Amino acid sequence: AAQKEEEEEAAAATANNEKKKMEDFLSKVQTAMDVKMKQFDEKLDEKFTKKKHEMNEFFERTVKTLKENASKIEGEIQQAMDTTFPAKIASSTEEHGAQIRILVDKSREEMEKES
Repeated sequence: AAQKEEEEEAAAATANNEKKKMEDFLSKVQTAMDVKMKQFDEKLDEKFTKKKHEMNEFFERTVKTLKENASKIEGEIQQAMDTTFPAKIASSTEEHGAQIRILVDKSREEMEKES
């Protein structure tokens, strides 16, 4: 009976030993997976941060370009208002004035001929 008891204890010890080995192995696997996941998350964060930074830079450049174009257009419009339009209006007013004078002169001549 004592021998049987010893064999059972030995078998239990071996089973416990195997169980402990398996638990250690699973623990190591879990730790390795945790480390890999952490590295993956960090790389993902890094990539995300980089992409976010690139997007922000892109938006800043786009907004800057739009603002520059808008102020350039405003400048061109202002220049046209200040110089081109008044000059055109003045020249067309002169033209109309000249044409009106010609018409008035012709009418006067015709009226003088008739009288």
